[in-house]
Amino acid sequence: MISAAASKRSGYTLLEVMLVLAIIATVAAIAYPTLTNTLRTQRLVKGAEQVRAIWAKTRVRAMRDGQPYIFRYQQGTSTFEVQKWTMDDSAIAPFGQTGSINSNTITTPLGTNNTSSTTNLDDRNGRSDTNLPEGVQFGSSAVQADQRSIYVTETAAMLGNQSMTGSQDWSTPIFFYPDGTTSTSQLVIVDEKQRAIVVTLRGMTGTSTASDFMLQNDLPAMGVQP
Repeated sequence: MISAAASKRSGYTLLEVMLVLAIIATVAAIAYPTLTNTLRTQRLVKGAEQVRAIWAKTRVRAMRDGQPYIFRYQQGTSTFEVQKWTMDDSAIAPFGQTGSINSNTITTPLGTNNTSSTTNLDDRNGRSDTNLPEGVQFGSSAVQADQRSIYVTETAAMLGNQSMTGSQDWSTPIFFYPDGTTSTSQLVIVDEKQRAIVVTLRGMTGTSTASDFMLQNDLPAMGVQP
């Protein structure tokens, strides 16, 4: 037979339950900021790697198709797109095998054969990469102009094609050429806490690197505009 004293200790008192709940709440309150910062950091890093992957795909696509491609984005948003600049043979010729332009050979007439088209670089699951991860946005960028990009943008401007020239909504385009070279560029992506990663694209090799994450205020020390 169970004694009365043992029966009284068979359950938890309300005070004990409340004490346990208070401890759990305290631990959660301490851990939550750390977990949140970790998730934000992971999204920021994922965003940088996503940009690098898109750039690599775009470079391969330009080499495969024998046509220049561009990457551009909307600053302050997570939206970006890739476009192909379709040119006739006489327009492609000035790019040469080395990707350089001889200004004396630029005789391309302004016709309807120079056009651009938006291209979605889908992954194996059929998803279209057009946005960065949630909470990650594009910041500033610096794109080094060269003879080829100037040629394309001037031709596009005369054709009234703003997708190649940059606009109020879209950034200056980053070019990917058929010979595997690209625009030399730096692109900043940021999260809600104004932490940033700088993604750098090397024009001669078409390869990219990503910095460690830092505060956006630290960017000028690297020679990058925030």
